[in-house]
Amino acid sequence: MLKSFIRRLGKDLIFSVAAMVALNGCIQFLLYPYLTRQMGAESFGVVIYLLAVISVMGSFGSGANYSRMVVSAGGEYSNGDYNRFFVIVSLISAAVSATALVALKSFSPAYYAGYTLLMILTVLRYYGDVEFRQTCNFKGYFVYYVLVAAGYCAGVLLYPLTRSWLVSMALGEAAALIFVTIRGRIFTPPLFKKSAAYKENTKSVWQLTAANLVHAAVLNADRILIIFFIGTFEVTVFYAANLIGKTAALLTVPLEGIVISYLNKYEGKLTYKLFAEVSAALAALAVVLTALSALASHILIPILYPEVFDRAKAYFVAANAGQILFFISTVLITFILKISGEKSQLKINIIYLIAFFAVTVPCTAFGGLTGLAAGIAAVNAARFILIAVCGGRMLKAGERRLLDNPEKL
Repeated sequence: MLKSFIRRLGKDLIFSVAAMVALNGCIQFLLYPYLTRQMGAESFGVVIYLLAVISVMGSFGSGANYSRMVVSAGGEYSNGDYNRFFVIVSLISAAVSATALVALKSFSPAYYAGYTLLMILTVLRYYGDVEFRQTCNFKGYFVYYVLVAAGYCAGVLLYPLTRSWLVSMALGEAAALIFVTIRGRIFTPPLFKKSAAYKENTKSVWQLTAANLVHAAVLNADRILIIFFIGTFEVTVFYAANLIGKTAALLTVPLEGIVISYLNKYEGKLTYKLFAEVSAALAALAVVLTALSALASHILIPILYPEVFDRAKAYFVAANAGQILFFISTVLITFILKISGEKSQLKINIIYLIAFFAVTVPCTAFGGLTGLAAGIAAVNAARFILIAVCGGRMLKAGERRLLDNPEKL
């Protein structure tokens, strides 16, 4: 039984990591470098900013994804509970895209329509992989993300004809959504029928969306802070500086998905000892990934982004460490979701959001890219420690209560 479980877990992890390698390998080593060469580092800095806004909006898709994962462990739900939510999100997307373009003084009807469509498609793509995660079908999960990557590759091939980065990105998002619509059940009729637990599910999805918004706002804050405090060229510089660390850290996303999938199906009790071992293992992983990312950056960034390498190399260690610590602590916070539900996760993330901007805004304003890199690394290290301490205390308190009341064992 144990061997079978380990074999299945290993297979799922391989499919999940392979999916992220395919997606992020295409983005980081083909699509973005190609667009940088075609557009120039300064113009691409603007694209990175606009993609950061889309990534923040993707939190609505992630929130619905996690809500459905949590509810599927034993609650009642329907496709309509989530599709109704996405109608509201589409309206929010239209307003956010207009604001983002006006802030850059780049608004035009055609650009606005294309940018809004890409934003909505991306939000739905963030949600769509729940089809495979909630059934632990990580082979389907792999195909889903390979199709996103394939669509991006097609976008690169068509770029000389379209001259539009929006088209290049939209092809990937659309390919995945067409696949999940045909092969899955999450977008099948009745599309807007409520379940009996609609109110509870709506509350859950908004709570988890709020938590994911905090996550995404912090993850993309560097691009937004830099474009308004420093400049568009420096957005590309800092992007290149933390690229390898962010790519390496993104490989932990499948681990996060597998953790929540298996925690939902886990019959036993999560113990303090197990949580402490996981925390220690993740801390060690962060150190190893930071060292490897800094080394790899010196090898790969001169090839991928030669225009900004000389400026970016000064930030390789701190910038990569900040990204890796953020993702590692995000994996750990999935345990908080299991231990005490959405409210505790949201509280921790709100505390972190306040601390993040309290540290990084003055660091960026007065210290430039050096201050920003150091500030992000420091606040993300503090986040990891906060989550580890809070999770450990919750589990210890629960174990003490069971010892005091052995009849509940």
